[in-house]
Amino acid sequence: MSSDYCRICTSILRDYFGQDVSEIAKPLQWGQKSLMTLSTMLDGKYPRHLIQETLIVLLQFNFVSAICNVHSVQIEYKLNMENILMILRYPKFLSIIKRKFGNQYKELVETLLCLGRASLSKIVSECIKLQNKTDDLYNNYWEKAIELIKNEYFKRTPTYVVWTEVKQNKMFAPPTKNQKGEKKILFTLNFNKFHQDMRNKIITDAVVRIFDDTIVGEVMSTILSQCADSSAPVSNPISLQLIRSNLSVGHNYLLEYITMIEEDPTKFLSKSYGTMCNITVNFKQIINCLNDSIMDQVVSYKFGESSARLFRATRSNKLLELERLQQTALIPDRETKTLTSELFMNNYLQVQELRKPNTRLGRNDGKSFYLYHLNERQLHQELTEEILKMIGNCMMWKFKTCEDNKRLLKNKARFDGMVQGLQDKQEADKDFFEEAMDNLFSPTVYDHDGSEKTPLYAKNNNEKALLKLIIAFCMAFCFGLLFILLIHIHYGSNQLVLHGNVASDNDQCSQYGIDVLKMGGNAVDAAITAALCNSVILLHLSGLGGNGVMVVYDHRTGIGNTIDFRATPSSHNITGVPGFLAGLFYANVKYGLLPWKTLVEPSITLAKTGITVTESLLEAINQNTTKLIEDENLKHWISTVSNSSLGQIIKVPNGLIKTLTSISLHGPIEFYKEMSEELKLMLKPDDVMSYKPLILPVLRQKYMNYCIITSNKGTGGPILLKVLNKMNNTNTYFEDLSLLNSFKDLGDNWDQNFGLQVSTTDVFDLYVTIISGLGSVFGSRVLTKSGYILNNALDLNLKGHLLNQTERVTSLHLPIIAVETENLCGRRLISGAADVRDGTQLLLSMLKTDPQDILNVNAITRFHFKNNDVGIEYPNNITKQFSKLLFTFKFNVCNATLPYPTSNIVQKVEDRSVAFSDSRGSGKSYTL
Repeated sequence: MSSDYCRICTSILRDYFGQDVSEIAKPLQWGQKSLMTLSTMLDGKYPRHLIQETLIVLLQFNFVSAICNVHSVQIEYKLNMENILMILRYPKFLSIIKRKFGNQYKELVETLLCLGRASLSKIVSECIKLQNKTDDLYNNYWEKAIELIKNEYFKRTPTYVVWTEVKQNKMFAPPTKNQKGEKKILFTLNFNKFHQDMRNKIITDAVVRIFDDTIVGEVMSTILSQCADSSAPVSNPISLQLIRSNLSVGHNYLLEYITMIEEDPTKFLSKSYGTMCNITVNFKQIINCLNDSIMDQVVSYKFGESSARLFRATRSNKLLELERLQQTALIPDRETKTLTSELFMNNYLQVQELRKPNTRLGRNDGKSFYLYHLNERQLHQELTEEILKMIGNCMMWKFKTCEDNKRLLKNKARFDGMVQGLQDKQEADKDFFEEAMDNLFSPTVYDHDGSEKTPLYAKNNNEKALLKLIIAFCMAFCFGLLFILLIHIHYGSNQLVLHGNVASDNDQCSQYGIDVLKMGGNAVDAAITAALCNSVILLHLSGLGGNGVMVVYDHRTGIGNTIDFRATPSSHNITGVPGFLAGLFYANVKYGLLPWKTLVEPSITLAKTGITVTESLLEAINQNTTKLIEDENLKHWISTVSNSSLGQIIKVPNGLIKTLTSISLHGPIEFYKEMSEELKLMLKPDDVMSYKPLILPVLRQKYMNYCIITSNKGTGGPILLKVLNKMNNTNTYFEDLSLLNSFKDLGDNWDQNFGLQVSTTDVFDLYVTIISGLGSVFGSRVLTKSGYILNNALDLNLKGHLLNQTERVTSLHLPIIAVETENLCGRRLISGAADVRDGTQLLLSMLKTDPQDILNVNAITRFHFKNNDVGIEYPNNITKQFSKLLFTFKFNVCNATLPYPTSNIVQKVEDRSVAFSDSRGSGKSYTL
């Protein structure tokens, strides 16, 4: 259930029943509620009796169902949103009845729509009253109502509670006029019958268009009228004799017409021969053909006829290479690449990557096959969401227009009433007319003869002089005010900016992200800018030689995607092909609003100015791991840092400024080309040049009162969901032990993954979290001549595992977005961690911390664990009781290694947001 679906239902209830009913029904959109719960959620805004009256009205129209909770005696109320949406089809239903039966039947259906549910006598009586008919027509209307029941347009309905059911054999049984208890037999519209008629009309029109013959259409219409109303893919068998008896024309060539429809490629009909000839309707095939036709029209309208040809070719052949797709669609090569890229960026085409298999010598040339295919279910869902959004926007525009023009509409209604009064009097009385004009229009705008005065009307010279003085004063004041405003616009600061948050590990990088939002960028642009900046100033943890994963989630539509730019294996046993830059560039192309160059320039500026020596960098250098560094470039740069003090400005590694400048101008293509030449002894050039990021759907799981959204396969996302299923929710001590044991049960033998995390949001409710890293601190301990450190992804995450050239290197990176399920505008958390074990602890801490105390999450101690070894951050904060528990369960306890991993958080509750960086690092966050 999308937010657009809820918004439309709210608008419909407001338009037809008023603002109060709409507001009272809104909490029921998120699940069934008792009367007491509903009153509590409305926070005393409406009195209890008004809530009860509203529920009675909604029950009357079957917009709400009353359900008895089996665990209590309370009755709970559930909103039937599909029935509310059906109001939009009421005009269509009336049109069907009028065309098929006539005006009097339409009046009966319209009366029942106004009543919701009622007895047959009530329907007939109200219809006569509403249409100002005489009572002698009662029997006539009664017979017509009986006919509507027999034709299954009216059906019996139970009372307001669902446990009183109507037996199937009595569903369409009409009552007699003087039947005892007739007034207790309630009827409502049978929407399924109307939908069956609508479906038959669409199919019949399609057949007429295909064969250009109205007789064929009548044959098809007759066949459809004999089909049972079911959702089966194929209809019930219909005998040829039955079709002929119900057909008014064309019976002499009936079999020929049916054969013509059957032999058409659409395969609408099928024939079978037994004791007699039977016809079946292939509803599944028909619906698929109609869906294909609609999607073709959508693609043609949005992208052009050439794109529609590519779309049709992909659908017909399931999986196609680009070259084969170009040959099938008969479109030039360059145009095919452009159009397929556009369709792919808009999710109308999907790409599946298949690596070329190994040769007999066990070698792999690194080439991949990219096959284009369709995800029709996803396309239909997105198109439905788009249609719902357009309908909702139209309804909101109508409501706003009526609100803005309320005075004009009120005057029009009064004027119409006066005109009607004149018609009733049969003559235009002068006094009555003058009184009407005085009441409708202001006397200062119109003269007594009805002519309009000019805006500068004045009775005499004195009034004219005074008027000129007033006008001159107003003009002087306006010009003065305009001059002051222009000066303020030119020199002053902006007073109105877009909402947004940026949380990262560096103050300057967060500020760059905020500047991007102020320039009109979105959360993706801000996240890319901050991540690139962090890779310059904290290059021992992340950088151009690293990899990562990003989650982009649109809260308004509920659609989220994972951009996977993990490293891919090549010829080196430690370093994989870096995906960091390719992933950020792809995110900018798919989601960003600002040019790529604009996002890279802040990092170039920072690199030219020099970077600040951070505590994290000094702590990393002081670890024993730096003694293993053999690369001369990295040794020299670390020596420079070691001789510097905390907060001092130092130069970036040689070559980095040139590399960033090239990236700004040419994007990742030139970067990977230079990498393939510089590192050809480490990484295969074909592997480097063929690197492509992946886009995957997000994973979701409900935990507590939240929907947890995270990354897909090969990352920490699936691990997190497994651990949440295993955990026991008890007190804090035992919860931590449960977490340790849950990872231990998964065979936790993973080395610690390090990296950087960025969280951003924007005014469009787009939430982004990026995790990027080199693997370990300083990665593979190799500093390239281009100024970046290479990753050690293979050495860190694939120890003891055989390399599979068709898959990416496993990572423990964990992006996290948690959304409160009970309230669309409830609490939302955006964060993540470079290691799933840290991220799981962070998530549990955030969910169990009150939103007002979210800043306290930074103070909660985290554990770094691997099998039985547990490293503790801030060991002085651990109680003796918990330390004894760890020893009791045979965990080896020690102090965690510095630098501590960081996670930055953005929290939103309704329209209020707060962003803060982890106190373990040196970052600072900003909120617009």
